[in-house]
Amino acid sequence: MMSRRHGRGAFRHRHLIAAVAVVVFVAALAAPPAGAAGSTRRALIVAIDQYVGAPSAAPATPRAGGRGAWANLDGAVTDGESFRDLLVARYGYRSEDIILLTNAAASRHRIIDAFRTHLLGERGRGDSALFFYAGHGSQVRNSKSDEPDGLDETIVPADANEGAADIRDKELRRLYNEALDRGIELIVIADSCHSGSVSRGLPVRLKSRYLPPLLEDIADASDPGPSPEERGALILSAAQDYQEALEQIDERGQSHGAFTYALMRALASAPLDESVEATFLRVRALLRAGGIPQEPVLAAVAERRRQPLMVAPGGGDGGAAAGRIAFAVSRALGDDLLELQGGGALGVHEGAELVRQGSAEEVRLRVTEVKGLSRSIARVVAGSTAAVRPGDLFALDRWAVVPGDVGLALWAPPLHADAEAFARDVATFRKAVAAASATWVEDPTMVSPTHVVRWTGEGWELRGEADQTPAAGPAAVIEENLKKLTPTGDGPVRLFVHAPPLAPIDLARIASGQAGADAFYFVPDPRSAGAHLVGRVTAAQTLEYAWIRPLSVAADAEASTLPVRSDWFAGPRPGDPASALETQLNEAARRLARIRAWLALSPPDAGISFPYQLALRNATSGNLVREGQLRSGEQYGLVLHRSDAQVADAAAPARRWVYVFVIDSFGGATLLFPPAGRGNVENYLPYAVDGPPPQDIPLGPPVAFQIGPPFGLDTYLLLSSEEALPNPDVLAFAGIRTRGAAAGAEGTPLQRLLFDVGGATRGVHPAVPLSWSLERISLRSVPAP
Repeated sequence: MMSRRHGRGAFRHRHLIAAVAVVVFVAALAAPPAGAAGSTRRALIVAIDQYVGAPSAAPATPRAGGRGAWANLDGAVTDGESFRDLLVARYGYRSEDIILLTNAAASRHRIIDAFRTHLLGERGRGDSALFFYAGHGSQVRNSKSDEPDGLDETIVPADANEGAADIRDKELRRLYNEALDRGIELIVIADSCHSGSVSRGLPVRLKSRYLPPLLEDIADASDPGPSPEERGALILSAAQDYQEALEQIDERGQSHGAFTYALMRALASAPLDESVEATFLRVRALLRAGGIPQEPVLAAVAERRRQPLMVAPGGGDGGAAAGRIAFAVSRALGDDLLELQGGGALGVHEGAELVRQGSAEEVRLRVTEVKGLSRSIARVVAGSTAAVRPGDLFALDRWAVVPGDVGLALWAPPLHADAEAFARDVATFRKAVAAASATWVEDPTMVSPTHVVRWTGEGWELRGEADQTPAAGPAAVIEENLKKLTPTGDGPVRLFVHAPPLAPIDLARIASGQAGADAFYFVPDPRSAGAHLVGRVTAAQTLEYAWIRPLSVAADAEASTLPVRSDWFAGPRPGDPASALETQLNEAARRLARIRAWLALSPPDAGISFPYQLALRNATSGNLVREGQLRSGEQYGLVLHRSDAQVADAAAPARRWVYVFVIDSFGGATLLFPPAGRGNVENYLPYAVDGPPPQDIPLGPPVAFQIGPPFGLDTYLLLSSEEALPNPDVLAFAGIRTRGAAAGAEGTPLQRLLFDVGGATRGVHPAVPLSWSLERISLRSVPAP
């Protein structure tokens, strides 16, 4: 990734394997694209969960050189297998051209040997090679390194705990430069990181793909060659070099690398001709919607940013020539059911419909069950089951919403039934904190705690950020452990007491609400939740509750429309009902769910992208704006814009119905174009004109809106569709929407889906056509200086 430590734009070898990085090396931008006639494509995928000699959980035996305790991972192999499936089904790779090394098979020797023989052997200009790595990353001391910190970045092979050396960035850089010298296009995806954890917001124990550095000095001053970026490299990194690359758990309970999961979802839904820059924005939005504190980085020359990540030629096992995801039939199961190769990794979910390819006899399937990332079950709903054979290909024709896109998973600690006992325990903790000269934290989004006390349902537990086994027991046990705490390297001990819901608070009433909303749902594992129910005891001894995104701090509001937390709401007084609090928490959860839903919604790829992008035009200067800040009092109009290159090279695009709306951080949406209440008026674009398509298309008057409070990060969305929404006002809503009769609840399947986003999400959604797309840009509004 592009390191801010270096103070310059030059690519350094630190970034060759940066925290979850996607690197596309192109020997020359004029070289034939991957998939050109006569070229070959190969992939090497390395994925390591189980390290030889390492236990399933830390602490582990320290490695020679001072690395210390380390643990196995949970989602790396899933990442590798999922990416392999995506290459076949989406990009037409042949299975025999992909080598997958997992766990013990991914030794240092085998990784390097497979790179040389499979990716480089007898290959040259116009060929394509892809290297995917998911596993631990680390560092090694190098007193002769040109890095400011004197550390070389590494990826950790499976036999590292048995004495095999890490694979350093300099070694990889030599391999990469050898590929570049031959004119090979090389794609490298590395889901690992090189920075350890720090105290950050409300803690949740997600695994990190980081191991502490090896301190034995290798003293290597060798030069691995020029910076690949300067030779046409594309570097897409999922985290800054001071951040962790985390694993997360999806809605099906499966672990993934957070960046790989976002990248997979982006690539499964993005048009094949979409620029890397646009795909990067998709990935970034999905990470933010998931509340993952990783800031991705895109580093590349401008020309490469405008090119697609990969090109999908025909002839592969997945039949991806047409740019549509295809699924092969594995076997018939009886009762009109078929098993398909392809599942959640390819963005398919229950209710999606597929049609057979390459046959005059139409057969239509509807997915009834997704059996993990690589397999699904579908029922024949049109045509003859007898006409289907193993190996037949079916392409996605109608899309079903991804459950994790629009439902918000919540977690709450167990109920505490005795308010008086709780008050006594909290008083005990306060005395212990004072005795230890520690700090009592009231809001973990404002001050990150070093330690947290939580209620388990049977007693209390005290856990620090580095503790693998918490202290647990009654308040007296926690008190004794609190008194033993000593300041850490980043200051005094900071304790947050995570207060549980107290009787008579009822989580079932919060989940249902007065209107029976189901935009959110409770899960038993805090690692799978996008927000936690958090109670606090203030200095005034009052009990308050809020929804808080774990691992998030107030400063994150600068980078995401998704709020870090809700307002704090007063808990019920002893003897009072909890209905007022339950209603407030229900409404706040629904607002949070709606914002997250619109940030995460990933429409399907229709095969052809809408060539225009949304931009704002400053009414005074005339400048187009797609990033940065908007100041109070400034006036803006809306514009559809396409680059000079797009205008010169493209034929007139197909017309689409266009809608623009903006979502603020309070969960409210405003329809900007066409104006609310006017229906579909002058929004079928581009307008029919003689000659080449226009570069800019104004949407409405030169001044569409003026910047004013409330200030914060707002997300502007461009929805384009081949079919008109009967009622565009479905895209305008207040911060809270109740279920029931409302405009938008009826209409086309697409309109019903859009009405449901962030609302009724746990039921059955209609399958919708593939002929629509969604683009987002986020801009921060600020007061005038």
